[in-house]
Amino acid sequence: MNIALWILQVLVALAFIMAGYQHAFRQEHAKTQIKWIGDVPSGLATFIGVMEILGAEYSQH
Repeated sequence: MNIALWILQVLVALAFIMAGYQHAFRQEHAKTQIKWIGDVPSGLATFIGVMEILGAEYSQH
């Protein structure tokens, strides 16, 4: 059971890292795929992306 939870935790962290990277550093590309990115200021989208990346990093500790 512990191994399954570790695998799930790593997969969720990877999803957060990928989403955070899109929100923080590829906003123009993300605007075509994610509607709300175009509705918020770019600074807020960058902040959300960075927080997602940090959240993924700290979930591994």
